[in-house]
Amino acid sequence: MNKILINAGSSGRGWSFRAGLVGLCAQEWAYRQLLGGEGKPSPPLIKGSLVHIGCAHHNARLQAMQNGWDAERYYSPVEALELLADEEDLKLRDRGMRPAWAEHVPIATKALMRKMEEDDKRRLTQGWSPEIVAVEHRMVGWFDETGMVDAPANAAERLALLESSDPADWLAYWRQGAPYVHTARADWIERRNGFYYVVDAKTGYKADAVKTSGYQMSGQFAGLDAFARAAYGDLYGGIEIEFILFTGKVTRVPILAPPWIRANFGQTVVDSENRLGRLLEEGRDPWRFPKSMSEQTCIRRYGPRCPFFEKCAHGP
Repeated sequence: MNKILINAGSSGRGWSFRAGLVGLCAQEWAYRQLLGGEGKPSPPLIKGSLVHIGCAHHNARLQAMQNGWDAERYYSPVEALELLADEEDLKLRDRGMRPAWAEHVPIATKALMRKMEEDDKRRLTQGWSPEIVAVEHRMVGWFDETGMVDAPANAAERLALLESSDPADWLAYWRQGAPYVHTARADWIERRNGFYYVVDAKTGYKADAVKTSGYQMSGQFAGLDAFARAAYGDLYGGIEIEFILFTGKVTRVPILAPPWIRANFGQTVVDSENRLGRLLEEGRDPWRFPKSMSEQTCIRRYGPRCPFFEKCAHGP
């Protein structure tokens, strides 16, 4: 039997690689999409990705057991974590770069094991056993200035334009106007006491009030909230962040995007698409897309600097 290795990566057209990125730094979008740049991931992002895929396999196996499916069709959480590290290091070698993933396997494994131990402890001491409804669940919706709306009649045709590698097709997609597609990926969805909760895993070394309040303003969570409200209606319980810390602590915090952020999410998606469309329409040189030029953007929370720092510093 060929075992399954779950894709725990980007949703494709989501906040971090589309609407949010274009609003934050259109130049980084151009490096990634028009100039074929990938950059080298920072250690915090590597560790987070390793823990994420481990959580995905942990929850997928729980879901399988809850439904009488074969849990062994999935790699174990630690196996999945190790396989991802091997795959990503191979990609780096193919690009002539030094492997960067394997060295973080021990600390990521330790954090993952702590999370699974905490789940077991809560089951035994609190009777806590939520139903796992979905794992790495990709959500797709269409947004205009008012928020989420029905998909256009030609949605399949428009999505095909986006999947093209030709920027002229991307421009044709934009010229059709709103609504525009937006995607998100829920790490997992639980059902507890009849309500549905979207859970997003975050890693790091601390989870304080400053960090939590920042996430409330994140377009990532405003988007997830819009999708979940549409899917579950009155049975939607909310979004929770599960902080899986490398200090050994595991804790959950409810997150609710403020009402004005939720109300303006559709407008933000449209504004980002308009910004990108106009740049493509004018034929802007990909090296000259608008740059953030901010120390808070060029020097990242998740690493010492943007992976394209040197490109912005020195040009072609």
